[in-house]
Amino acid sequence: MKRGLLPVMLIALLVFISCEKDKDDSLDVIASEAWEVVLDLGAGAGDWELTLLSDSTITVAGNWEYNIADLSITCPFTNGTATVVDNELTFAASGTASNGFQNSSFELMVSGTAEAGEGNGFYSLSFDNEYWPENVTGIWAGDLVEGGGVTE
Repeated sequence: MKRGLLPVMLIALLVFISCEKDKDDSLDVIASEAWEVVLDLGAGAGDWELTLLSDSTITVAGNWEYNIADLSITCPFTNGTATVVDNELTFAASGTASNGFQNSSFELMVSGTAEAGEGNGFYSLSFDNEYWPENVTGIWAGDLVEGGGVTE
């Protein structure tokens, strides 16, 4: 009986060690920035948080709110990826938007400059809902409200 138990214990130990080796280690946050932006001189607003991770990737999450035909469309996103080269910022994100009555998946593309705590540029917001505008483009202007070390 004891001889049969040893191989079972060895197999269990090997499986445990193998699983530990394959365990996904989370990345460390190096820096983060919170931004608040105004869209099209007041037609909407947004906020986003840029997070620089230890593998040099930059993630972005936030919320974009736009007013179209007396409806406020809210576009939260959590899965964006960004690049910052010198003072040029670009990011893409997606999610599910809502106007309070209907939902639509959306894609958001943002580009511009971010320097000394201020930024501005262009955006493109596209929706999949056939009753919503297919593509909304415009300008954004914003301020760094917290943090640093990502765009600087």
